[in-house]
Amino acid sequence: MKQSRDVIKKSVLKIIVISIIVGLNWTGLLAVGKTLAYFFDNEDSNANNFTASILDFSLRSGQSNFVPLETASNMKPGDSVARDIYIKKEGSLPFKYTASSEPVDGLCDLELYDALQLKIWYNWYEAEPGPPPDHLQYRHMDLKYDGLLKDFDLRALDPNDPDLQIPNTHPYFDNLFYGQDEHWFYASQIILPAAVSAELQNKSCQFKFIFDGWQINLPDSSSGFSDQEEILSTIATGDWMPDVTVIYPNGGEVWYLVPDWCPNCEWCSLWCQDHGMNEDCEYPLEWTATNQIGPDMDLLIDIYFSADSSASWMAQIVDDTDNDGVYWWKPPYDMSYVTDQGRIKVEATHKDYPFLTNWDMSDADFCPPLLTLEDLLNWEETPVEEEPITEEEPAVEEGPTDEEIPTTEEEIPSGETTEEITEEISEDSTEEITEEITEDVVDEGVEEEPIVEEPPIIEEGPVVEEEPPVEEVATEEGGIIEEINEMIDEVIEEIVDEIMPDEETGDELVSEPEVPEAPTIEDVPIIEEAPANETPAVEEQPAAVPDDSSSTPDGAGESVSDGGSGDGGGETGVNSDGGSPAEGAGESSGE
Repeated sequence: MKQSRDVIKKSVLKIIVISIIVGLNWTGLLAVGKTLAYFFDNEDSNANNFTASILDFSLRSGQSNFVPLETASNMKPGDSVARDIYIKKEGSLPFKYTASSEPVDGLCDLELYDALQLKIWYNWYEAEPGPPPDHLQYRHMDLKYDGLLKDFDLRALDPNDPDLQIPNTHPYFDNLFYGQDEHWFYASQIILPAAVSAELQNKSCQFKFIFDGWQINLPDSSSGFSDQEEILSTIATGDWMPDVTVIYPNGGEVWYLVPDWCPNCEWCSLWCQDHGMNEDCEYPLEWTATNQIGPDMDLLIDIYFSADSSASWMAQIVDDTDNDGVYWWKPPYDMSYVTDQGRIKVEATHKDYPFLTNWDMSDADFCPPLLTLEDLLNWEETPVEEEPITEEEPAVEEGPTDEEIPTTEEEIPSGETTEEITEEISEDSTEEITEEITEDVVDEGVEEEPIVEEPPIIEEGPVVEEEPPVEEVATEEGGIIEEINEMIDEVIEEIVDEIMPDEETGDELVSEPEVPEAPTIEDVPIIEEAPANETPAVEEQPAAVPDDSSSTPDGAGESVSDGGSGDGGGETGVNSDGGSPAEGAGESSGE
């Protein structure tokens, strides 16, 4: 208890002592605080503002896309398009720059992008240019890139290129194209190479040029201030393949396989021309071929023939012919070409781009049969039946008189055929003239006069039907008969030429009945003046005794005796069976 009291006393005493000490030193303690305040100060400086610099630039183009726009949207092998691109400093900091390219995801065919080539030139002026047309004066074009678009790097030629910064060492001169602190890249040229794959047609690619800028005191844009700008472009390709269409034969035609000798034979060549061929017995193969990337004549044409509806192509008709739309072809006279499943294929290939090729064939089958002798013989009479004789015949104008030689209109109606004319001559003219001349000669006592057996003069003289003066003249003066016979021959020749102008058989029939000397007619006056005691001279020709049967049509094909001279024995008359001129051309008068 006593101890507790002692402790309390001591504690109270300590507190009192401390209080007395603090109270006695309070003024001193306050003096210590005032002394510390003299070590602090605060001042304002309004003139010390700091502002960060700006690195900024912009891109622009003089065109919305590469131009010409129609080419850029339909690029063909070998095409090129161009575009201007300008880069301008917009910020306060000078900067270096470079450029690259990149396809737009989902909007660019990568095969086309990888195939495109790029060229870029940097343009600047060494002095102020004049007004147009001298606005390009003093211009420099420095090539900065030439390579694939996908590998584009503007600093590929020189990583430290001093031109590729704004500003650079080239002073600025006022011009029509770019301004202060602006660079001009002219003819940023995109090229689609000529040797590209056909798979690149009908493709499209949208890509962008990316320009990066950075501080000139740094190596690249990975640190410091930098800027990046982009500009979009689009390139597309079209349809490059030729457009080919077969026009003829296109199905359903009937062609003939003609022997090789036919074009050399005039009447056979005429047959060819009457059946869709030319004079050389060739058919026209016709087509159209359009070049999608240039002149149509840049296409070369190959033509093929198939005998099995295009299952196989057995022969190439022609190789690399001109694209003029027609090729004349004579199908070989070969059984392998005889088919009712014939087809023609026309293939067009670009002469500079062999991968650009396309073809077309006949839409349906056509039939090329062999030409037979029956085809030719059946055709012989067709031209005569289809072509009436014109009203104005030169034979009438060249004859002696209208009374002596009737017009062809009276003799040959427009619808008569060669057969009808032959029958008329053989049945009427032969009988009349033979009877008239025979009667006159018999009256004079010379029964064996061979004049009655002269069918060549009679057979081809349709005008002799109305020759009543023949009887008188024949008995009075042989020279007049000769003149009439010559005139008859001329009229016959002109009529036959009009009916069959170009046929060889017709020419043969006209030329054969000529009687150059007419010896029989010249002997007529001698027979009239000869006395009866000279009959032995006549008996020397018993084989020429006239018979009434010689005036029948069957005698029209026999040879004529000219009083024993033998000049007319080889001439050919008109067929008694009424056949075509071609059939009669090969028959001799001795049948």
